[in-house]
Amino acid sequence: MEVSGPLTRMRITRLLALLLPLLALTLPTEAHDAAISAIKIICRPDDTVVSISTHRSYLLKAEEAGGSKVNSSSGSALAPETQELGQALGKRLHLLINRKKLLPENVHIIEDKPNDLLIWQTTNKNPTKLKPSIEILDRIFPEDSASTTIVTIIDDDQNKEILLDSAHPSYHQSHHQDHWAEASSYLQKGILHILSGPDHILFILALLLLGGSLRALLGIVTAFTVAHSMTLSLAVAGIVRPPAQVIEPLIALSIVAVAIENLRCLSSKKKAKELTAKRDYRAYYAFAFGLIHGFGFAGALLEANLVGPALWIALASFNLGVECGQAMIVAPLAPLLMLLAKKHKDFSDKLIYTGSIAIGLMGAYWFIGQLKF
Repeated sequence: MEVSGPLTRMRITRLLALLLPLLALTLPTEAHDAAISAIKIICRPDDTVVSISTHRSYLLKAEEAGGSKVNSSSGSALAPETQELGQALGKRLHLLINRKKLLPENVHIIEDKPNDLLIWQTTNKNPTKLKPSIEILDRIFPEDSASTTIVTIIDDDQNKEILLDSAHPSYHQSHHQDHWAEASSYLQKGILHILSGPDHILFILALLLLGGSLRALLGIVTAFTVAHSMTLSLAVAGIVRPPAQVIEPLIALSIVAVAIENLRCLSSKKKAKELTAKRDYRAYYAFAFGLIHGFGFAGALLEANLVGPALWIALASFNLGVECGQAMIVAPLAPLLMLLAKKHKDFSDKLIYTGSIAIGLMGAYWFIGQLKF
């Protein structure tokens, strides 16, 4: 017995042909939000080093949206466009040192086009030889309510990491480090990373779409959790850090692979009348591709340049946030899919068939978008 009759399947195919191009246009080829910037402040007895790093393309869009026109000419390593973007980035730094606005002395601009990064750095002498007080009045992109700025302050006494967002856009240096506040910030960041990342959401949906017993679904979710936790820890600790241009296409391919596996299992189910555990390899897929997704999760933490105890606090909190975000998807969806498979088998099979094709095509679209020709 086929999943649907020829007429029904033809209608489904025509519907997908109409809808998928529209869906593709509304989804970014890059699955992660670029509205993240970082400020690093190193306080030394003789001077203070301040650097800002951000996504080059996001800064360019922000400047153009604000009415600034950036020279788009190309040429040497420091083309006019790069110099203008660097100056624009420096103007976005609202930093007070000892209650005085920072006046940059020696400014260096570093551009990393393959990784879409722009770094602005200055070194200022400290005439007082005393530990400076630090105040940051706003984020790098205050006009975007969704933007965040990760601040790292390094001095002889402590290393401090602060997350600035729309709810907490400024920072005044305090000698008391609130680890609970930091843990809460990174917990929220982990949740948002899952819920705002369509690639990870589609991968989880693809894993769950085929349904199965509660034990099977728990095994799949556990395998994915263990795998991405391992590689997330390795990447943040600096042990293994594959480049993003390798990881992002592999994440897209993982979505395609699981979608194809769903179609294979559905075909086997039609022949054998049941989906046996021996034929369901989703837990293995979840573990193998979970290792890749873990490196994708790590990108949000690597930009913070975390050090010391704050590194492990942020890692644990962020990972817990990822699990919470994942649970928000699995908890309502898994029982619904199980109920459909039990009460409305024909509809469930059609949903698996059309859903797997749609998810697979979206993954293929993202994969092509990540390729650098």
